[in-house]
Amino acid sequence: MTDTNHCVFTGRVTRDTDEKSLMKFEFGSKLQFSIAVTKTKIKQDKTFEDYVSYFDVELWGKKADAVYPFIKKGAFLAVEGELKQERWTDKKDQSNKSKIVISAERVLPVTVAKSVQNENTGNGTAGNGYPAQKTAELHNNEGFPEDCPF
Repeated sequence: MTDTNHCVFTGRVTRDTDEKSLMKFEFGSKLQFSIAVTKTKIKQDKTFEDYVSYFDVELWGKKADAVYPFIKKGAFLAVEGELKQERWTDKKDQSNKSKIVISAERVLPVTVAKSVQNENTGNGTAGNGYPAQKTAELHNNEGFPEDCPF
């Protein structure tokens, strides 16, 4: 019987990607980046406290190439995939090490980082494939009631 291993996280990209983030292989590409996921908890004294967890994410294939331009520091993403434990032996002290990585199946930009929004590709888009005017409309929160339940 197969166990279920499926997760969805929303979080912000922790740093800009560079040439080392997108690796090319004969069989496709691999994109590696990190996200910060914030959870707010109410303490006993009725104040709020944020807890931040950092996760490494890997995405393979054509999806990695397609998402690469959107992975900029501060971009708010939804990441869907499975958790994978990587294990290795430390070369210095021969101790066993491990870390949890999100092996992504889908990465969706929820909001685009300002650095991507400010890029103009010269074809009337806002750097994300949408026309610049449409992108402004997508990121404009006017028209939503203040007492929205979510």
